Amino acid sequence: MCPAVKGGSVVVPSNNSKLTHENLYETPELGRTKPDVKMLKKIVPSTARALFKEKQTFRQQAAVVRAKATLYLKRMAPTLRYAKHHWAASCVLSKANQSIQATHNRREK
Repeated sequence: MCPAVKGGSVVVPSNNSKLTHENLYETPELGRTKPDVKMLKKIVPSTARALFKEKQTFRQQAAVVRAKATLYLKRMAPTLRYAKHHWAASCVLSKANQSIQATHNRREK
């Protein structure tokens, strides 16, 4: 699958509505290098912890908070800018939020 070039920038479409088994950090279409992946693995969880409420799912977070987190990630990791409709940033944030939520629920039990 080759990303479409639109007006000088690369547009990466999302083929699946469910990205459970995909390695989101290393999607080849986005052309991330190993330092990009390493940096993303550090900043995504810390961004989710800083901005999201632990007891809410990704979709339950306020739209403003989701937008702030997405824009921050896209600013820090330029390769996320190429994904159509912010799907790459949203997916990694959603995964991080699920992990944080699961940890929080385990601690409460």
